[in-house]
Parts: sequence; structure tokens; C-alpha cells
Amino acid sequence: MKKIDNLKIEPVVNANDFIGISINNGQITIKTPLCFRIDEDDKILKKNLILFLKSISIATKDHEYIKNNGNLVGEIWPIDSYLWIIKDFVENGFYYKREKTYSTSGGKIEWKKTLKKTPVYSNGNIIYNDIITSHMIPTNDEISEIYKFCLTKAIDRIGWIFSYNFNIHVQQHKSIKEMIMLIRQEMFYTFDDIKRQRFEHMIAILSNINSTGKSSKNSTYGIKNYYYVFERMVDRFFEGINKKDLSKYNPVATWHLVKNGNHSSSELRPDTIVHLSRNGKQCTYILDAKMYKYGGLDHLERPNDGLPETSSIQKQITYGDEVARLTDNYVRNAFILPYNKELERFKFNNDAINIDCDRNLAYIGFATSSWRLEKKDHDYIFSFLIDFNYLLRNYNRSNNRITLKLYDEIERQIRSTNEK
Repeated sequence: MKKIDNLKIEPVVNANDFIGISINNGQITIKTPLCFRIDEDDKILKKNLILFLKSISIATKDHEYIKNNGNLVGEIWPIDSYLWIIKDFVENGFYYKREKTYSTSGGKIEWKKTLKKTPVYSNGNIIYNDIITSHMIPTNDEISEIYKFCLTKAIDRIGWIFSYNFNIHVQQHKSIKEMIMLIRQEMFYTFDDIKRQRFEHMIAILSNINSTGKSSKNSTYGIKNYYYVFERMVDRFFEGINKKDLSKYNPVATWHLVKNGNHSSSELRPDTIVHLSRNGKQCTYILDAKMYKYGGLDHLERPNDGLPETSSIQKQITYGDEVARLTDNYVRNAFILPYNKELERFKFNNDAINIDCDRNLAYIGFATSSWRLEKKDHDYIFSFLIDFNYLLRNYNRSNNRITLKLYDEIERQIRSTNEK
């Protein structure tokens, strides 16, 4: 792997700790989930690091989640805008506002202005000696300087992924608020789609600079609980039902108070529910994403290290009870955990059974409880591993081949347990 200057990647065991990127005096430190695979190929590594950083926006763009949990650390990075403005610069150079100037030398003929001049009549012909032409010339105005400022912000944050030697000098002469106002004014007077897109990205970059209004090369971007991001990625990949419909299946308890009546307690909330017809049966699959360390450990002290604890198993059974109460469907339960498929213990099928030829999905077994003597199908929580880097690349585009294999494996395992 080609070394990226001043870049340090640190896998984090506990997903409750800070996960993200910090830049301090030129040193870039990226803290990734334990199961993130550091590729030997430099291009693949950079691409995966950007995908990982972009995945954090699943949480940062969810204002309700950030407000209720307070897990945001540092600034919000508009990474798509950083990438756009760098690409724009590489392809088109600096953006300059262009002004139209008029002359009598070469250029585009401005007939309206030319015809206002007094012509010369010669042998019955009308001759205009002073042909007015126009030129569009770039002006190094305030908008151009703000563009350079935004570009330097993008380069400071993610310029390390590119092979270009960026060397841009710009000074901040206006406050962030003033720069945003100027861009909005310029945007109001243009109908050029590309220009509007450029200004929108510039505003996104400016809007997410720290609240002090001062620019610094040092920055931090990340969250303290990556569990939520993993849950949303799994939900998108397996195409769970929407949030409104999902809430119908939230189990809830009730307090019956002697003096103050009945009051609902807090709800339990399943991560993902999928309704699907399989082999002529209407099934409901309850998938619980677990950002646990099991799939990122090189070695285990005990075979079940890093797997969901009894309280999570009980909760999953409760989800199954609630769905079974509300529907006539066949109910199935599953845990989805991230893993690094290239670890030795998985590479040679020591701890998992591959159910996908590319080893992006694997089956590790199921969990049961001691207190459910007559077991229903949803009392078995079948547990699967999904390659974390594969999920980063694909959570926004579901792969039916993979998802159907998971459901088929669950059905196969249910038949197997029922036969015993």
C-alpha cells in the first residue's frame, strides 16, 4: 500500500467511542469501526475511506437524532460538496465572474450596438466602419475569492485523497455570514444551472464552518455512536418498511398507577422489518443490526465473544411476539452484524458458513432462550455477518441476490430446527 502522507487510521473497538476524522496541525487521524478493512490497494483504500466518512452523514443529516442524542463531535462536513468543488476546479480551473466588455477589435459582433452608429454610404452600399464587438473577461471579484476560500476548505479536509499538488493561497477578508449573503445575492440573478449548483455547494461548505465564524485548518468530524449509522445502512440495504409503518410494531408497556391512572412506558423499536412472500407463505422478517465487535476481532477469548447479550435476545423475541400478535404472517428473527471477510478466522470458514460466493454474507448460528419452552419460529434468532466494506459500497442500492439468500437461509434453518 502506498503511504498517504500524515494519515493515520485507527480501528476503534467500542462503537460508542468517537468514530470519524480529526485534523490537527496537518496530522490526519481517521478512527474507523473495528471491522473496516484497510485495503492494500491505495485507490480502493481512499475510496472506502471517503465512503466511510460519507456514511457518517446518515446521522448528521438526521436532525432529530442529533438533537435527541447529542452524539455529533466537531463540525458537519458536507463531503459531497467538497468532492464537487475539487472536481470542478480540476476540470475547469478557478471560477471567475465574467464581465462583458466592448471594443472595435476582434470578438463577437454586437449588431444592436453597431447599427446605432452612423454608417458610411458608398456606391449605394451602407458600410459600418466601427464594428462593435464584445468579449467576456474574468474579474477577480469577491465571488471568485469566496470560491477559492471554499476550495481551500475542501482541500484542507479531503485533499489527501487526490494525487494532485494543490497550492492555493487565499485570505479571509469577510465573515462567513457575509460570504454566504454575497453568494445568495449572486445566485438570485443567475439562471445558469451549473452556476447555481456551484453556488449551492459553496453555501453548503460555508454553512458548515464552525459557529465562531473563523476558519481553521484544524477540524473534527464524527459521532460518538456509530450504531445508528450501521442500523440505517442495514435498513436501506434490506429495504425495510418506512418509519411510519415500522412504528406500528413498537411493543410498549403500560403503568397502571393506583392514584394517577394508566400511563404508557417507553416503546421498544425494531430496526428493520421486511414483509415478503416466500415459497407461497407471507413472511415478516425482523432484522436487528448489531454494531458489535465479533466480526472485527482476529481472535476470540470465548466462541461467543462480541455477540449480542441475553437482553438483546429477549428484546428480539418480544418484537416477534408483537408482530405475530398484529399479523397472520410467519414471523422470523435475525441479527445482522458487520465483519471483515478477509480476517483469517472467516477466510477459511472457521467461524462462519458463507452463503454468498463472494463471502459478503455469512451465517454463524442462532440464539434461543431458556424461558420459552414451547418455541415458535421467531424464538430462534438467526445471526448473519455482512462484510462492512461491501455494505459501505452498497447500502444505497439493494442487492436482491444477497438479500434473498439471507431469507432463503433463514427458511432453511427454520426447517432444520423444526425437524429436530
